[in-house]
Amino acid sequence: MKLARLAFAAPVLAFGTTADAVRNPDYLDERPIEAAAGPPARQARTSSWRAPVAAEPAWKAFLARHGAWAALWDGETGIPTRIYGEGIATPGALADAVIAEAAARRVLDDQLALLAPGASSRDFVLLANQVHAGGARRTVSFAQHHDGVPVVGGAVSFLFGSDRLFVIGSHAVPHVRALRAARPITAAVAAAAATTWIVELYGARPALLGVDARVILPVIRERDDGSGVDYREVTPVTVDLAEPRGRWVVYVDAATGEPVARRQTLRFADGTIKYKVPVRYAGSTRADYPAQFASATVAGGAATTDVDGKLTWSGAVAAAVTARVTGTYVAVGSASSATVTGALSLAPGGTASWDVGGTERSDAQLSAFVHANLIKRFAATTMAPQLTWLNSALSVTVNESGNCNAYSTGDDIHFYVESGQCHNTARLADVVYHEFGHSLHSHAIIPGAGEWDGALSEGTSDYLAATYTNDPKMGRGFFKTDAPLRDLDPPNGEWTWPEDNGEVHDAGRIIGGTLWDLREAMRLGLGAPGVAIADDLYYAVIARASDMPSSYVEALAGDDDDGNLANGTPHKCLIDAAFAAHGLADPAGAAGGSIAPPLREERVLSLSPGDATGVCPPPAVASARATWKLRAAPATTGTVDFVASGTGLAASLPDETGVVQYQVTVTFADGSTQVFPNNAADPWYEAYLGGVTTIWCEDFEGAADGWVLDGFAAGAPLATANASDPATAFTGGAVLGTDLGEDGGDGDYEPGSALAATSPFIEIPGAWDEVHLQYRRWLNVEDATYDHATIGVDGTAVWGNLTTAVADTHHRDREWRFQDVDVTAQAADGSVEVTFGLTADEGFELGGWTIDQVCVVAIGAGTCGDALVSPGEQCDDGNAADGDGCSACVSDEPPDDPDDPDDPDDPDDPDDPGDATGGCCSTTEGGMAGPLALLALTLLGLRRRKRS
Repeated sequence: MKLARLAFAAPVLAFGTTADAVRNPDYLDERPIEAAAGPPARQARTSSWRAPVAAEPAWKAFLARHGAWAALWDGETGIPTRIYGEGIATPGALADAVIAEAAARRVLDDQLALLAPGASSRDFVLLANQVHAGGARRTVSFAQHHDGVPVVGGAVSFLFGSDRLFVIGSHAVPHVRALRAARPITAAVAAAAATTWIVELYGARPALLGVDARVILPVIRERDDGSGVDYREVTPVTVDLAEPRGRWVVYVDAATGEPVARRQTLRFADGTIKYKVPVRYAGSTRADYPAQFASATVAGGAATTDVDGKLTWSGAVAAAVTARVTGTYVAVGSASSATVTGALSLAPGGTASWDVGGTERSDAQLSAFVHANLIKRFAATTMAPQLTWLNSALSVTVNESGNCNAYSTGDDIHFYVESGQCHNTARLADVVYHEFGHSLHSHAIIPGAGEWDGALSEGTSDYLAATYTNDPKMGRGFFKTDAPLRDLDPPNGEWTWPEDNGEVHDAGRIIGGTLWDLREAMRLGLGAPGVAIADDLYYAVIARASDMPSSYVEALAGDDDDGNLANGTPHKCLIDAAFAAHGLADPAGAAGGSIAPPLREERVLSLSPGDATGVCPPPAVASARATWKLRAAPATTGTVDFVASGTGLAASLPDETGVVQYQVTVTFADGSTQVFPNNAADPWYEAYLGGVTTIWCEDFEGAADGWVLDGFAAGAPLATANASDPATAFTGGAVLGTDLGEDGGDGDYEPGSALAATSPFIEIPGAWDEVHLQYRRWLNVEDATYDHATIGVDGTAVWGNLTTAVADTHHRDREWRFQDVDVTAQAADGSVEVTFGLTADEGFELGGWTIDQVCVVAIGAGTCGDALVSPGEQCDDGNAADGDGCSACVSDEPPDDPDDPDDPDDPDDPDDPGDATGGCCSTTEGGMAGPLALLALTLLGLRRRKRS
């Protein structure tokens, strides 16, 4: 039994190598690190483009010394996971490993307070110093230790290009504090503790694969009082469970022998794969592929085919050939059937084809051999010729027992037999490509710079399959139809960070979709060379990114040509547009690539194609069209095209009255489109067209007087990278919202929270046809399957966020939105009380409510004498005084009579306060009548609403 392995590899590899596939089975739905006790470890790394307060002095000192740089910060540790910018000149660093290491060490020593607070220079040991990207880049990295013991996952890295240091990464953890075990447990005790824990969890005894030397384990936890890091000296134990299938690194306390945490290293997936062999899946088109580098026996002697499948033998007559599914670069074995061989006759200059398509388990072996060779050669020739792992034989095991599954161990790949739901997964080309992608990712990672992340690997493996097949619909045939398992270019919206970050295969669509969008932009702009550039950037991401947020910086670094990211990169605008569309680029600094949402003034919509959302110009606009419908009569619809207006485009909504819902579709010159609003949960803007009478409004500029706030606050909005809250109020400087940063909040509502903001009672004077609530919102909340954003009036729910069957459509406002809610029924008793509410589960959280300009308005003629100026009235003060020129309603009070000696008003006398027009008030004539009427309206807090 092997009880010890190389201790130096533990700090990085313990977190780095997993076995991934298409989908995890439910029983392995675990966090990246599962703590044995205490608050749970964090589900995913949170990040921000803003320096935390504690890091500001060190960050400012760095900028003062080195110039124009930017940083992406870890939300829990407060350490910059990536720093990138104009670069630091390092002559000779690319060619000379000694120069590069010395330069990296100087910066590390100088910036310890920024990169690894609390650490010393002696805590960092050289981990990697390697040239990559065809010789154009060099990465130097150092592994973090504490008191001589490796810290799991702790490392810093330095990227050189064009003899400049231009990207710095830190996965270090701050202020390491771990008590050393005075009498450490033995390897046997650690192994027994790890085995017992897995038995308790899964009811089956795992096999022991190894026990490593002691390390320091940082467990970054989610806590109600803020996140923190716990440090323990642990002994890592690797165990493997055959049924149910699983493999874990279990970290056992080196002093007490108690399990501290575990990390699952197998991730499974549903899949089917087909094999003359299937082009994409069993039942689809079959084609002959060259048997590349396959072992064979020909004319009684051993031979290996070349890249074109050619064999050479002596003689001028047909030879007997025994074909196999093993070779130089791929070796296929079958778990539940004999390894297949083919008996062929090959004539000189002829061709022989081996087809076992009628036998599932034999076809699986041929299919896996062909497609594993194809994707492996693609990676070796187009992306990573320097990666020596690609020169070894890839072990492929097919026909394993199970249902709709396949997986990678980080080296070899495995596929399951056919079931009633799925084909044999080795007969699905896309799944072979995907599983190989996990193994490629594992070996591409540059230690100390890149880091294994399950969601990142799922998405990049999807991309590898998609770019090879030239089809964003990954996994066709998975469920025995042409439908894909995942679509990297969905027709109805994109997956974005952080709101869609969750289960690793779903979350992977964020980076997978990002890379596909970048590939398509490159292809449209540059043709085939653009696809090659996109594939190179994919490889740069899997080599050096530690998670999805850091992938943006690594894509820029991969595109750089002068070791200076402050002056841009050759394709920065395309990179920024793709990454920003998926929430992965800094919204303050990323280039554009889209246009700003449309503006509305009454019925007129306007677009400003020249106003980009970033520093790069958006693509040229070919056309734009608005589609509308009446909310009260959805069958009443129409479209209107935008036309040139000034420097932009304009269109007019229909001559209708009531709530009109509309969308705007912009078509760019390259054929791509953008639809506004960009919110899959609420894809229609609203506008109220026609006159309304304002009864009551609140803009929160004077706090929220009279409101009852539970978890809400009034004040300036807090724009954060995580919450994507607005940076400014809709009008003025104040809003009402959940978590405006008070008490150190990060902008996201808390897990398990129940929040509410209730208005004062609002009196509804007079009789009206309808009463509506109208307000502006910027709302970010999970699908209502999990979290609920609601509006209640007098205790009755009048609106809530969308619930979907698959629970994956989050409500995501990306701009201030106008919303109209009919509250006529609730206003019938003469008053309303409005409550904005939010309840959250214990999982994923977003930015919640941000609210401005809340109004209650009335529709209709109103009541004469109700002191509200309704449509058709110039004034209405309730006829509080005779002779003031403002009657209860228009033309009700008689005019002055100059011939009546009892009438003291003289219309010819400018000092006479009377109004000879009778019934209509004026603010500019008639003495005090106008000011008195305005005063009455002001005291009632009423004004005529001019816009909705």
